[in-house]
Formats: sequence, C-alpha cells, structure tokens
Amino acid sequence: MRSSVTRPGRVLQVRPLDPTLAPSVLSAQAVECRLAHLIVDEPSSEDGEEAALLLGDAAWGKTVVARVEDRASGVLLVTLFDAAQSCINEKLVAAGLARVEKGVARRAEPLVAALREHEAAAKKGHVGMWRYGDIEEDDAHEFGFRRPAPAPAPKGNPWKK
Repeated sequence: MRSSVTRPGRVLQVRPLDPTLAPSVLSAQAVECRLAHLIVDEPSSEDGEEAALLLGDAAWGKTVVARVEDRASGVLLVTLFDAAQSCINEKLVAAGLARVEKGVARRAEPLVAALREHEAAAKKGHVGMWRYGDIEEDDAHEFGFRRPAPAPAPKGNPWKK
C-alpha cells in the first residue's frame, strides 16, 4: 500500500517499512543530543532562529563528527565537527549566537576555555546577541541580582539511621 504526501514543490511517495528493519529487530538509531556547554536562545527569538540557521548551514545534509563530551539526564552533550575538522560549537559562539555555560565540571575546562575565548571576542566585537553590550551585566550585584543563599548543611551523619 502506497500513499503520497505533498510538500511544497514536490510529492513524496511513502511506503511501508521493510519488516527486516522493524523496531523489534533493529534498535533505535537516533540518540538525543545537545551542544556541549552552550546556552542558545529559543528558536522563536531572533538570535535563536539565527543560531538554528547557522547550525543548519553547517551540518544539515553533511557528514559531521560528534564527539561526546558528557551525559546529562540521558542526553549526550556533544561537540560537532564538520568535514574540515572545524568546530561547529565554536562557530556558534564566535557568531554571538550561543553563550558558554557557567560552572562546568573540571574535566571540561580545556574545551570551555576555548569556547570562552570565542565568547570574549564576540562580546568585544558586539556580534550577535552582544550587539547592544553585555547581556549578562544585568545579573550583577549592583542591579539588584542576589544569588540564592546556600542550603544549610545537614546536621549529623546522613548515612546513619
């Protein structure tokens, strides 16, 4: 049984999946991933849309290599490299379309240090989200930002009943 699905400009022919490729025979081939140590705006925002377009131009339909840096809640944190071995994560930060996370694990410091250099250059050049200045300065103490108080340490030995 074949059915056709129309998309703007073309008609796709859809047919049933070959039984030898059924989920009971072949495990899932897709894995949820996220760009390691980056913060990107929602796609509905202007900068988020630009970040999605840049990522699409750099990776969509091309062979890319994903290096797994860490795992968080079952999601792989990856660094993407294109065919020329240039880092796509760094391209997003250098274009001012992504920020670097704060408070990363010690083992990630070499990777994050390179990302922070690109972020500093984007800030200095007022590129992308930095075009109007430092977007993080509103989080400064003089603007009323208060860090939450640390949780009190538990009393006694938590391992004893």
